[in-house]
Amino acid sequence: MITRIKKLASRLLPSNQYARSVSILAGGTITSQLLTIVATPFLSRLYTPADYGLLALFMALSGILATIITLQYETAVLLPKKEGDAIALVVLSIVVAIVIGLFFSVLAWIIYLIIRNIKVIPSPSAWLFVTILTAIGGSIIATTIGWLNRKCAYKKITQVRIGQAVASVIISILLGWIGISSGLIIAQIIGVLVGLLLISFQLMPLLKGGVGVSLHVLFKVASEHQAAPKYLLPTALLDVVTLQLPIFFISAWFSTETAGQFSLAWRLLALPITLIGSAVGQVFFQRFAQAWPDVIEARNLLFKTWVSLSLVGILPMLFVMIYGDIFFIILFGDAWVESGVIASVIAPMVFAMLISSPTSSIFLVLGLQKYSLFFGLSVLIYRSGSLYFGIIVNNLYLGLTIWVILEILQIILFNLMALRRMNKPEMASFFSLKGQNE
Repeated sequence: MITRIKKLASRLLPSNQYARSVSILAGGTITSQLLTIVATPFLSRLYTPADYGLLALFMALSGILATIITLQYETAVLLPKKEGDAIALVVLSIVVAIVIGLFFSVLAWIIYLIIRNIKVIPSPSAWLFVTILTAIGGSIIATTIGWLNRKCAYKKITQVRIGQAVASVIISILLGWIGISSGLIIAQIIGVLVGLLLISFQLMPLLKGGVGVSLHVLFKVASEHQAAPKYLLPTALLDVVTLQLPIFFISAWFSTETAGQFSLAWRLLALPITLIGSAVGQVFFQRFAQAWPDVIEARNLLFKTWVSLSLVGILPMLFVMIYGDIFFIILFGDAWVESGVIASVIAPMVFAMLISSPTSSIFLVLGLQKYSLFFGLSVLIYRSGSLYFGIIVNNLYLGLTIWVILEILQIILFNLMALRRMNKPEMASFFSLKGQNE
């Protein structure tokens, strides 16, 4: 599978150092994801759907918190021309993550003390505090990976990702074997700890170099990159909340077990998006940006990519739609038949995402970013609305079907808008003149 994905990416990859760098990063992502997927048939027999539902909730909440607590300053580590400013941004991101994370921890503890004796309101569990600490650790890892990316240390990034995946898989299997139901969550926590251990060898020298960073410098770089919390944070938060929304709603409106069934179906079907998106998306962005404003070349690249991705995904989609329930029973066990049915329902949507997601960067090249908020809000509304309709009629599958239809229509509208902009001659001439002036 890895060889086929690399061959697909090589059709778009330029033969230079950039291609090798992307190949290393994609290889790390592919390997870490495949380790998890290969272990899933074993884990699905050691843990119940409810256990997977709790893991999905844990990962969703920690992902949202990790997006918030750095204020997205870690995304700016690549930008400064001066090395000292980049180091200051790393220090700033870590300090902000720790401070805000601890604030959330204290706030959660205060809320717990207030409502613990009120029987009507459920108190936060101990997992909430662990989730916050996990989010802090994940933010530190993400910040350091941003620094390693700046230093072109792609092999080290790959080592961190694979190390985390190996640790999580091994601990999950061991704890499941001895019957600890929360083993999946514990394994994720240990995976973060392993990631922190691996990046500490890169982080400690960096922090020593940043010891002399004064508060004045931190406030300076925070001010210079204030666009991160002002503009990137709302968008990133909207994206991650929208992505994790189904887990929260399905858990709250149906059951944690159903959320676990959905989580497994989504993780398995979204794997091609993760793998191929990482291998193709970055390279497509680079080549499309080079091709534009040549409308013919840009359109040919876009359609070639769409056709290639369609050929990759069409047969797996049809197979899952027809035999999803049987396939999941054989692969994961009898307890996961509902997950197979869910997979058969959402397969067309995931297929549409597979085609569109790696080429979504055309919005940036064409200057259509202002519409991103509109699409983000619309996704938030129709996903929650579809699932809520499902709870009203007590039919999750109907709610998922409505979500699938609306998601596909949104993807079509997204790409039609981009094609319409590409077809405007004044757009091409504008970018051409801009390039000449530069």
